[in-house]
Amino acid sequence: MAKLFYAILLGLIGAVLVHLTVLLLILPYSGSALWTRLGRETALSRFVTLPANNPVSKTADPFFRLKLCRFNLEESPVHLAAAGDVPFWSLSIYSQKGENIYSINSNTAPDNVLNIIAVNPLEMMDFKHNMPEAYTGAAVAALNSSNNFAILRALLPSADWQKQVEDFFAGAKCERIDY
Repeated sequence: MAKLFYAILLGLIGAVLVHLTVLLLILPYSGSALWTRLGRETALSRFVTLPANNPVSKTADPFFRLKLCRFNLEESPVHLAAAGDVPFWSLSIYSQKGENIYSINSNTAPDNVLNIIAVNPLEMMDFKHNMPEAYTGAAVAALNSSNNFAILRALLPSADWQKQVEDFFAGAKCERIDY
């Protein structure tokens, strides 16, 4: 009987230790932890190159170059734009938790041009009625998350495309819209 009690007690202690370890290991990999880390490494509302040790950079496809932009829709809508002669590009917008909430690529964008305005759903109608003329051709995406980040990727199939990819990123915009 004592051996059974000892085995059950040892099993319970082991289960508690395993659960605590898992909980402590999950925190560094959660979306909020990524948002916090991006906040230390990037400025708001502009595309930047991430350090090589960033988890986003580490998991990127080696044939793609990427830029990241963090933005907050509580402050204002954000204009995401890019154009250029690259073989393929894609843009994904993620919530603070790391959930992919919007995606577009060169095959689905009109005329192969990125021209998106991300806006808070509560302000969408007001923004559409008071949209500055410079943004009339842009698609408007209503995002339920206030804190977001966008990853813009461009395919670099060979070194011959390096200049076009650099030009594409040089012209990429992630800017607040004051209206």
